[in-house]
Amino acid sequence: IKESAQVLSNIGELLYAEGKFEEAMNFHEQALQIRKEYYSSDHPHVANSLRNIGDIFYKQDKYDEAFIYFQEALTILEKYYNNFHVDIAKCLSSIGHYFREQRNYDKSLESHRRSLAIYEKYYPYDHVCIALTLNNIADILCGQDKNDEALHTHRRALTIHKQFFQFDHIDISKYLCTLGHIYS
Repeated sequence: IKESAQVLSNIGELLYAEGKFEEAMNFHEQALQIRKEYYSSDHPHVANSLRNIGDIFYKQDKYDEAFIYFQEALTILEKYYNNFHVDIAKCLSSIGHYFREQRNYDKSLESHRRSLAIYEKYYPYDHVCIALTLNNIADILCGQDKNDEALHTHRRALTIHKQFFQFDHIDISKYLCTLGHIYS
């Protein structure tokens, strides 16, 4: 039965990627229900379902609902993994996006920096998750007019991304555009 929860979650992820948020929500809620029945309510699989549901709420501009799910997931994950695990980094990134949306840039920056510290512990220095997190941090720094730090951070992210993508890839063009804004 626990395998069916993973299948439901995977289907939910596919639907989420296609932008079918209501359908994705249905599958993630079913997965959450099964996981709560099969595992304890403070198990990491439950936390991952909670974060997935939070991500859907976030995409639907239901930020406060999303934050509740992110916080609950983070509490479970930090208790279970003792503050350092990739799933915690993912959750912190979601929370960082929430705080940025709320214009609480200091808390957003703090969440993304914590996420980066975890990713840097688990992944090689040139992993794409590190580049994406660096980009999030640089965008916040740029918004705070901390241009020197933003520039350094964006350059590091761009260097990593260039290893994985062609020069004409949209992510590369976004980095270059942001660098242009910093310079102007």
